[in-house]
Amino acid sequence: MGLQVLTITAYKDENFGSQSSGISPYKAMLNPDSFSEDLKVTYKDQQSPGKDAADNKYQKTPPSSLNFSLTIDGTGVVDASRTDVAQEIANLKKVVYTTNGEIHTPNYVKVVWGAFNYQGRLTSMKVDYTMFKASGAPVRAKVTLSFTEVQESSGSKNQSPDMSKSRIAVAGDSLARLTYDAYDDEIHLIKVATYNKLDSLLQLIPGTRIEFPPIISN
Repeated sequence: MGLQVLTITAYKDENFGSQSSGISPYKAMLNPDSFSEDLKVTYKDQQSPGKDAADNKYQKTPPSSLNFSLTIDGTGVVDASRTDVAQEIANLKKVVYTTNGEIHTPNYVKVVWGAFNYQGRLTSMKVDYTMFKASGAPVRAKVTLSFTEVQESSGSKNQSPDMSKSRIAVAGDSLARLTYDAYDDEIHLIKVATYNKLDSLLQLIPGTRIEFPPIISN
């Protein structure tokens, strides 16, 4: 197998089913020396009844981020057919940065390098020009790119406030705490009590099923 070149391809939907029309994939002139993928998991400390210490309760897995730099070389040494640095940057911007008129937003992109396949959207792009002709035209540039992951509509999203969920109350549970667990906020306490036709906000009978309705943001 020959040299695998990092390629960024533009898509017009979050399912990455249709490539953006009229936009050619951008192929790196030189592969990056390195790249970093930042992965995080967030927890919230919750004091459970009867326990002295707080539990680290899983909250969510935020989208990952991808960061790397590309060198654009217009000297002709790397590729004699690609010596216009300004055009190279314009081509790259068209893929990752410029608003796509079909979707009225920058493109969704796939970053593929060998077996590595990352689906996301641009969050930042920095261009450092490092060499110039006597005329002032750039000859070499370093482009630093950052992307955020576009996650599939599954997994932790099933626990988001716009999805129905339920909980069986146990001894020591309070409606306020269960509401906070469901929505990360107690603001919906009255709505939950009304939805479940509860007579009291303070007392929950163990074994009672509490339904947490979808909360649709306006």
